[in-house]
Amino acid sequence: MAALRSSVITRFIVRMNQKIDDGFVWRTGVVLKIGENKALVKADIEDRKITIEIDGLEHTRRDTLSAIRYQLDEKHHLA
Repeated sequence: MAALRSSVITRFIVRMNQKIDDGFVWRTGVVLKIGENKALVKADIEDRKITIEIDGLEHTRRDTLSAIRYQLDEKHHLA
């Protein structure tokens, strides 16, 4: 398994800056507000994984997850 580069989450945060909820951002994670949903996206560099948790309207959570995964995939391929 390839190492998760810290630049992946950093670039993701920069790309999603308009969606950051109330300034909740740190070096390895961010809380986003997408529509009526809130999403916690955080990276564990040592374990080489990114965790995504979404809270909000049940019928729109999957769309929020898809949008986040799309942005992460874009950043991962460019990193």
